[in-house]
Amino acid sequence: MADKKVEIRFETQADTKGAKDAEKALDQVKDAADDTSSAVNQVGAAADETGDELKLPEAK
Repeated sequence: MADKKVEIRFETQADTKGAKDAEKALDQVKDAADDTSSAVNQVGAAADETGDELKLPEAK
């Protein structure tokens, strides 16, 4: 068997569309989370201002 030559070839192909779609969706989730965080911070600031104007004791 030492005098026989064996060639093995492999060809692979990957479809990365699913990964790219997932990355895009995760980016959209991150953007939405950032927007939500910003909105929560604005609500908190508005609540602080309202509490200051009403002279309410701070919540613990």
